[in-house]
Amino acid sequence: MRKPRIEKVVLNFGVGASGEPLVKAETLAKTLTGMKPARTYAKGTNKDFRIRKGEPIACKVTLRGEKAEEILRKALAARDN
Repeated sequence: MRKPRIEKVVLNFGVGASGEPLVKAETLAKTLTGMKPARTYAKGTNKDFRIRKGEPIACKVTLRGEKAEEILRKALAARDN
């Protein structure tokens, strides 16, 4: 039987707004991973949430290899799993 392996871990910080909340999320992502997060942009306009198409609303960090395993171990240890 084959062992399961981790290909990648993606940390996505969906803020839903640009400005200060997004900057705080980017700072948190950089602190947790040591890598610069990539911004993600709204695909369409949503008037209910006051989001325009192309507006930055989230950030994400993709981790691979040992760094992915390290972050996953830390996250599971924090949840006592």
